Amino acid sequence: MLRQPSTFNRWPLVVSVAALAVSLSHGLPGIRVSHAADAEVSSTQKQALVNLQDAFSGIAEQVEPAVVGIHVEPALDKTASQPDNSDDNADNGDNNDNGDDTPPRDFNPFGDLPFDFGPFSRRGTPVPTPPRGVATGSGVLIQHTGNDFYILTNYHVVEGGGRIKVQLSGRSDEVRGTLVGSDKKTDLAVVKVRLTGPDAERRIADFDNSDNVRVGQWAIAIGNPLDVGETLTVGVISAKGRAIPGRIENSVADYSDMIQTDASINPGNSGGPLVDINGKVIGVNTAIASPSRGSIGIGFAIPSNVARTVAQQLIRNGEVVRGWLGVQTTQANQEITPVLAKAFGIDHGAFVDEVQPDTPASRAGIKAEDVITRWGNTPIRSFRDLSQAVANTPPGQDVPVELVRSGKGMSVTVHTEKRPDEEALQKQLAGRVSQRRPNEAGPAPQTVKAGGITVRALTDAERQAVGQPGVVVTAVAPETNADDAGIGPGVVITRVNQTPIHSVADFKAAMATVGSQAYLLRISAPSGGGAFSQRTVGVQPEDQ
Repeated sequence: MLRQPSTFNRWPLVVSVAALAVSLSHGLPGIRVSHAADAEVSSTQKQALVNLQDAFSGIAEQVEPAVVGIHVEPALDKTASQPDNSDDNADNGDNNDNGDDTPPRDFNPFGDLPFDFGPFSRRGTPVPTPPRGVATGSGVLIQHTGNDFYILTNYHVVEGGGRIKVQLSGRSDEVRGTLVGSDKKTDLAVVKVRLTGPDAERRIADFDNSDNVRVGQWAIAIGNPLDVGETLTVGVISAKGRAIPGRIENSVADYSDMIQTDASINPGNSGGPLVDINGKVIGVNTAIASPSRGSIGIGFAIPSNVARTVAQQLIRNGEVVRGWLGVQTTQANQEITPVLAKAFGIDHGAFVDEVQPDTPASRAGIKAEDVITRWGNTPIRSFRDLSQAVANTPPGQDVPVELVRSGKGMSVTVHTEKRPDEEALQKQLAGRVSQRRPNEAGPAPQTVKAGGITVRALTDAERQAVGQPGVVVTAVAPETNADDAGIGPGVVITRVNQTPIHSVADFKAAMATVGSQAYLLRISAPSGGGAFSQRTVGVQPEDQ
């Protein structure tokens, strides 16, 4: 398939209807829309619109030189033996070209919808398309050393690819790019190109402090959606500190501090900048939530402060070196729930659901159900705070850590280590199955129901898989507090409050002592591949 000439030197200015409506309803007093005949626009109001238009056009002219298009060809060893199935009818859907204008799954760290990451390979559409199998994305020039210019983009734009070509604004040719380094954890990467000429330095983007971003302020997304060329869309900041749903594991959270915007972000915008009304970069566009793989006004950007820190490490070291602790949580929003707050007597901190063996945390004596309240000199109010504090601590440091255990304050010292390779870590977690031997006692046949939860004894095989005694849930009464807390069939209860559970009789006796107070269940839940993950949940009695 022939590729049509790039339109990357043109600047279509796309202002969303929603953004214009905001301007009319809030920035232009006096306009009434209930009756069209009454909606007369004064010269002052027209001038306000002109000023708004000029502002967006000025941002386009200011930021344009810094934004690039990125084309990543497949690695040669993946395509050398593949035929060119240019006929749509010949596509059997077995490869990353899909044949239906949908992104290859390999480019989506979150798997299936609704969260989607560009870039993607496309065919048979009426807009200019890259060659078959070529991934497209965007990037932004952030700094240079001599004639070496560095481009910040997304990890998933360059992941697993081969030759990188960069399309610069105002130029019809492409320049060769070299991957400097990438970081899967934050979905960021840096590409280097060599540029000459008097205008090269003027291509560098300005960054702003993303900590100062406010919900409701203007947000402008710039990139190369669908490979049609440079495109600017306008919206507002919808939210800050967004965590894309998913289990937060092992002390550093993925995608947990995102900027959300309703400025249109479509496949191909990945890696492009999100800028403020001053034309300064406040984020790097990376993902959308959508049932259709197209923008519906829920887009996410990596904060500029995170992006800039990661980029500097990639440029300096070719990788990001993080501290490592070895704990995880499953608490909603990474914060202590009200029920847990009552039970532990503290409403803030990082609640530890599980401590991985042979890690800095286990060696320091941190235990499950500890609440970490301070990391060195940094106060910790949520698990997200702990994640960031640990990640920002270099390996080999002795860090004093304050925590609360069973209502009592104490301190430990953690000797940080380098975080393991991400792929090796995920394989380790996915394949983690206890090797402990089962207890000698066989399972009791009876079941017991208490608090809306029906349990039975574990079989020997189940006890071996879980790695400790307990009872397995067979049913939970619907619309009860236990049901709301996430207790369901297959979950293994190992403790009620502070009472270890070895049998159904233990469970019945422990539940009889709960009374009217919120109680804690220590559970092991199946997490796939025969593995179990441990966590603590709080349950409010039904009469409360």
